[in-house]
Amino acid sequence: MNMAAKENVNSRQFDTESVVNRWVVDYYLFLALELFKKEQYEDFCAITDVLDSVLVHPYGPIDFMPQKIQVWRFLCRINEGDKLGEINTDHSLSHICQSDSW
Repeated sequence: MNMAAKENVNSRQFDTESVVNRWVVDYYLFLALELFKKEQYEDFCAITDVLDSVLVHPYGPIDFMPQKIQVWRFLCRINEGDKLGEINTDHSLSHICQSDSW
């Protein structure tokens, strides 16, 4: 196999990995949000561990992904007990869940 063919195969593999990782990240972000809403914090932490390990791999750009990751990290801070002031999480989460971006 010549060098151009190898680069093409590697490029397709990277593209495939990126797409699959993006789906995985999107799924686990949705699952984390659901678990947090249901106050299943131990399961939320387990999903957080999975997300931390997946996010180190390429996952390609997708609409609203940075915002979803920020919301998840914000929920992690709440779960860890960081003092964030008065927050109405029920209102914020219901607004996020009703959004078409999830």
